[in-house]
Amino acid sequence: KKSDNNNEASKSTAGLSVKSLGTIAFARFLLAPIWALLILKGLDKLQLLGQAGSPARAILSFVILMEGCMPPAQNSVILL
Repeated sequence: KKSDNNNEASKSTAGLSVKSLGTIAFARFLLAPIWALLILKGLDKLQLLGQAGSPARAILSFVILMEGCMPPAQNSVILL
């Protein structure tokens, strides 16, 4: 029975299965940055980012892309 418990422990970390961890990692490291890029492209298409080459546009674009790539706690700090 101890080998069964060890086998189960290796398949999960802190109560999360490998599948759950993979899903979270996929969403956090692939989907979130892609969504941020798509939002940025959509805002550009709607001409809501300002004039091309302006400092405000560059900063806004940078912040939108960083929001999709950073951990949630860092996002809160940036918004302050």
